[in-house]
Amino acid sequence: MKIKKSMLISVFNFLAGASLVGPASRARTKLVNDISEQIDSLQNDQKDLVQSNGGNIDDAGNIKFSEAESKIEYEKQKEELFQEKLLFNEKTEGYFERLRIGLDKYTEKLSGQDAVAYDYLLDKLEE
Repeated sequence: MKIKKSMLISVFNFLAGASLVGPASRARTKLVNDISEQIDSLQNDQKDLVQSNGGNIDDAGNIKFSEAESKIEYEKQKEELFQEKLLFNEKTEGYFERLRIGLDKYTEKLSGQDAVAYDYLLDKLEE
């Protein structure tokens, strides 16, 4: 399954809060763990981009650049980074299908980012 890096946090947040049971819950837990690792990696990549473009990150997480051109280049590279897709593989055969079935039966009301993440994730699981 391929997930755009720009969707990682939304999908993670949705899955982490979703009320699933049985096999779908187990499949969700495994995918959440994999996504969590990739979010950490993405954050490190972002820090590297900031530094390679001459920027600094303060203790509060704010990014500052001494030159406007550096910030523009950083934003361009960050957009390219976030458009990349990560490939997630099943570690146990059938888990993605179990998760898809569980999400198809999901009856909780969704709105905002959760609704977007739910729709996106189901599209990816159906591919």
